[in-house]
Amino acid sequence: MRRKGRIFTLVELLVVIAVISILSALLLPALGKAKGMARTIKCLGNMKQIGYALLSYLDDNNETYHASGLNYAGNPDVWWMGLYLQYLGLEKATTNAQKYPCGGVFSCPTQKYWDLSVGPRWAVSYGYNAYLFGDVDYKAVPNKTPNPQAAVKVSMIKTPSEQLTHVDTDCYSDGHYSGNGYCNLSYYTYLCMRHNKSANVLYADGHASTESYRFLLYMDPYTYPLNFYCENKPYVKRAAPQSDITFNFSPY
Repeated sequence: MRRKGRIFTLVELLVVIAVISILSALLLPALGKAKGMARTIKCLGNMKQIGYALLSYLDDNNETYHASGLNYAGNPDVWWMGLYLQYLGLEKATTNAQKYPCGGVFSCPTQKYWDLSVGPRWAVSYGYNAYLFGDVDYKAVPNKTPNPQAAVKVSMIKTPSEQLTHVDTDCYSDGHYSGNGYCNLSYYTYLCMRHNKSANVLYADGHASTESYRFLLYMDPYTYPLNFYCENKPYVKRAAPQSDITFNFSPY
């Protein structure tokens, strides 16, 4: 009787182990998706703070959009992030590590790899729309004229809720920035789909949303939502993706 009892207990234990294994296999993917969604939401929160800083900057600067960076005589090199520090409570920070730390408002929690030993040593995951607002000192990005271009005024943005200002970016072709993200959206392949093949986007009205890779892949990179010619054209789905458009999914 005891032997039979032991056999029954062993079988019961094996059944329990099997049930636990099955439940784990079913639940783990759901838990992984939940964690990914939490990181996406945190990233959207970062972008909304950046949007608040941008709107505050516009209020203080005659409703004129800044270029992606400033680099002229008598002033230190300043990227767009440096213009927002005072609106984010970071005006007393002195080093890039203090201004742009991993886990800070400028870094996406989904970005897996950081190499802060090279380049500017900052943790920045978002790029500013240099196509529309101008590269450093309002210089035009490649293939766009005039050079330099005129500063964009708020009144020129016809549809603020559809005008991209910042987006998830990354660049692995430039070793100087590799692992640090890329703070300047000066080429459409710098878009990074790190949120389950989607990217978080900040719009000119201050709202942020997650856009699928299909939405961004099928858009014309010179019109909507980058609005290369500042025309705010409505979105028109392309019949097929442009053959020369590629986006960086790795390592996300």
